[in-house]
Amino acid sequence: MRKLTVALLGPALLLTLAACVTSSDPEDTIREWVLSMENRDIDGVMDAYWEDAVVSFAGDADSVLEGKAAIRDMQSGFIGNPDAVIDIDTSGLSAESETDGIYCEVVFDLGDFDMVNRFLMTERNGRWGIQEQTVFPR
Repeated sequence: MRKLTVALLGPALLLTLAACVTSSDPEDTIREWVLSMENRDIDGVMDAYWEDAVVSFAGDADSVLEGKAAIRDMQSGFIGNPDAVIDIDTSGLSAESETDGIYCEVVFDLGDFDMVNRFLMTERNGRWGIQEQTVFPR
């Protein structure tokens, strides 16, 4: 009976996992990223980024992170900090189409100050992912 249960649940589990990392809508990808941030799920956060993604901080030319490994290190430090307040407002999630992709924005409420995260979303093989993320103070 155990083998049968595993055999039946295995494909369903794989389909569920595939649905978590595959989105046909850039806004859904950002919502999944936000949910992963709020749940402090580093793997879920990283699923949204392309391998060659870039994260930059507006006004600080020295703070550019290139590639998933560098981004993972930064995000792990933030998510892993138990004192970090992770409250992300998606009510104002906006998307605008440009020639290089679709831009989405969300606001982080960090208690003492807010940050705006602007994402350049690009589509590859029917999936939307984060190509660039720029963080601005608000």
